[in-house]
Amino acid sequence: MTPTRAARRNVYVPWVSLRKWIDKQEAFERENNMPAPLSLFKLKVLSRFVDFGRKKQPEIGDDDHVASLTGGHGLEAGKQDPIFGSKKVDTTQQSSRTPPPLTQVHPLTRSLLSQKARRYAAKCALQYLIRAPIIVSSASFRPGGGEARPSPAPDDTWSESTEADGRDGKSIFQKVSGLSESLGFGSISYLIEPAIDDRFPNFYSGRPVFERPDPAPPNVGVVRCVLGKKKTKRQVATEVLQWLQDEEMKRMAN
Repeated sequence: MTPTRAARRNVYVPWVSLRKWIDKQEAFERENNMPAPLSLFKLKVLSRFVDFGRKKQPEIGDDDHVASLTGGHGLEAGKQDPIFGSKKVDTTQQSSRTPPPLTQVHPLTRSLLSQKARRYAAKCALQYLIRAPIIVSSASFRPGGGEARPSPAPDDTWSESTEADGRDGKSIFQKVSGLSESLGFGSISYLIEPAIDDRFPNFYSGRPVFERPDPAPPNVGVVRCVLGKKKTKRQVATEVLQWLQDEEMKRMAN
């Protein structure tokens, strides 16, 4: 190590003055209810040590959630999912290039954020499947390995009127329809849409659509990340039926 570099590393930082400067900026913000005025140079320097306005990132962990969700195979043939945290970046090098604007996102950073988002979406899907294992068929979904892949449910051949629930022989959809009409919400339909992204074609989100929705809460019957259209629609109907029954009891009590 050269004497010049050794001298650079052994310089005492005036921490007391730095604390006073921070206290001064905080006092200005408290008194004026606005950000303290800082030059662009100071903002760039501070951005190297702290994040500005960024929310805490969700915990993803080191597990390969995407591989577990897809049965041990990558989403794209011949490509392995990246593992974050295994590389260290040396930030001690000096450069004469002008730093990019604070609002500019490097393409590599954007790619890493996209990969993290995909892993976090897979983690959420796995957590949902663990909480509600009844919606997963062992023949069509094997977390962690195996050759089986989720296959689309035969929704086209399934009819609401052919599946009866309870002793009265009525399906849950018939119960929801009748109760919705009697309580003044009119007819009801179901909006089922693909969830997450196109790489998970068998996961769906759903919600009810009332003919007269004004009295109904906007979030009633909303479900997300369910495997299969049929199960998604049935789960929406189950939650709507519970809400309609509670609403009926409230009206009877009044």
